[in-house]
Amino acid sequence: MRLLGQLSRAQVLDLFADSDWLVLPSNFEGYGLVILEALAHGLPVIASTATGASDLGQSSSVILFEPENRDQLISALAQAKASCQRIRPQEASDVVSGHTWGRYRQDLAKTVLQKIAHS
Repeated sequence: MRLLGQLSRAQVLDLFADSDWLVLPSNFEGYGLVILEALAHGLPVIASTATGASDLGQSSSVILFEPENRDQLISALAQAKASCQRIRPQEASDVVSGHTWGRYRQDLAKTVLQKIAHS
């Protein structure tokens, strides 16, 4: 693992091209836009359930684990290694296509209105 600091867009795209998968073990991530970016570039994703990845629904391209659960992370890494292959462009498009800023805005507004109605 290397900590790279801030990267240019070109550097990020180079990393996507040179990587086998994206691993996002965060304990909290508001919405993991990097997950959609990785999927759009053909990378399978291993992410904690605290990253927003669970919002993508069921996908063979996303392996989830509970934050701070080392055994689940190890299992996810082993599973990814055993079946490591880039995502086919059509599959990537199918996973990513419904996740737009417009949809996010609608979902957020709906959630806020529900919370207001129940308070």
